[in-house]
Amino acid sequence: MSLLQALLETINQEWSTQDTDLSGEVYSVLSIVYIPPVLAEAIENEGNKVPTEFDPNTFNSVEDGNYCTVEIRICTGQETLIDFYYD
Repeated sequence: MSLLQALLETINQEWSTQDTDLSGEVYSVLSIVYIPPVLAEAIENEGNKVPTEFDPNTFNSVEDGNYCTVEIRICTGQETLIDFYYD
């Protein structure tokens, strides 16, 4: 598995486990994923381009989905490999 695929799978797993209330509404929506430059560079060294967004509809093959995309940003000075931000 490539680093890009691992990153997308990780984002999808985090996105899939968002807390919902009884009516199915999400409490806080995963909106941004921050990755460090070293991870972005490693992904590019494998011949892949770091995407600027993650679309759960496309990733999970949901044809009529209306899920919001998750922005992917490269952040210097980050101490974790992946940091999730919720709105």
